[in-house]
Amino acid sequence: MKILYIGNYAVEGSPLGMCPNAEYIENTFRELGHVVTGMNECEVSPEDILKELESGYDFILTEEGRLKGDFKNDKGKDVLLGLFNEVMEQDIPVIPWLTNIFFGIMRRQDQILHNPVFKAKIVFTTDGGHQKEFEEAGVNHVCLRQGIYEPESYISQNRYNTKAEIGFIGSVYEDIWPYRKNLIQFLKQTYGDRFEHFGERGEIRHAPLNDLCATLKIVVGDSVYSPYYWSNRVYEIIGRGGFFIHPAVDGLDEEFMPYKHYIPYKFGDFNNLKRVIDYYLEHNEEREKIRIAGMEYCKKNHTYLHRVKEMLRILKEQKII
Repeated sequence: MKILYIGNYAVEGSPLGMCPNAEYIENTFRELGHVVTGMNECEVSPEDILKELESGYDFILTEEGRLKGDFKNDKGKDVLLGLFNEVMEQDIPVIPWLTNIFFGIMRRQDQILHNPVFKAKIVFTTDGGHQKEFEEAGVNHVCLRQGIYEPESYISQNRYNTKAEIGFIGSVYEDIWPYRKNLIQFLKQTYGDRFEHFGERGEIRHAPLNDLCATLKIVVGDSVYSPYYWSNRVYEIIGRGGFFIHPAVDGLDEEFMPYKHYIPYKFGDFNNLKRVIDYYLEHNEEREKIRIAGMEYCKKNHTYLHRVKEMLRILKEQKII
């Protein structure tokens, strides 16, 4: 098939921060034998897309449902897609695969009614906890998780340049999820130089991220709390061999086995978190066994290859392609 992929190619300087997920998705489709033209959503307009469509495509895949100029208006608020309605009137399907959570976050929840991507024949998101709400809004929604890019799922033998034993990797997004700032402050105050916050702009990716996961004894995770929803940090860390501690979320224990692939702690209970961290800092063999088992399981079950195959199966089953 010939696919036009309007992806979140968030490179250095992007308003979305650095993120290689679009590369992973594009490469995975190519590995399956499909022809893919990738376009950076930060740089293309609806007119650019309409012109590109003249060369013929089987479907359009869009990762974030945004286009050039869609990030901030003069009041500093997110704006919608505007002319992208015209793109969706083409004869070929538009397939959104959205990786953010929308319900419960006001500025995103409004998009479900107004953003034209939610009127597509099918909408994939990583939110598995709001199926009823999607249906009530008239959205043909299917939960499709993210994953690890298989070539990057390995335990590195290299050391990352840090003296820290405990780390948090990723951005804070204080306006959306203030809990994360409190979590990082607690870890800094409790563990001092033994803790470090890495990759606040997503700048640690690919092999350096594997090196970091192999160097740290413990990676503490977090995600905007919502049942049956979690960020791609889960796959990115476990799949690279990081020993991962994450708040208990309904449904996550169906994706990975607690205490075999990762360690849960009670959300908001920092005393519980400290007990868990302190225990595994001292139990090296147990920690090593869990991180290896988690990496192997993630690579076997939760790669982008698994996700893309599942997407294509569903699209064919529903006769969308």
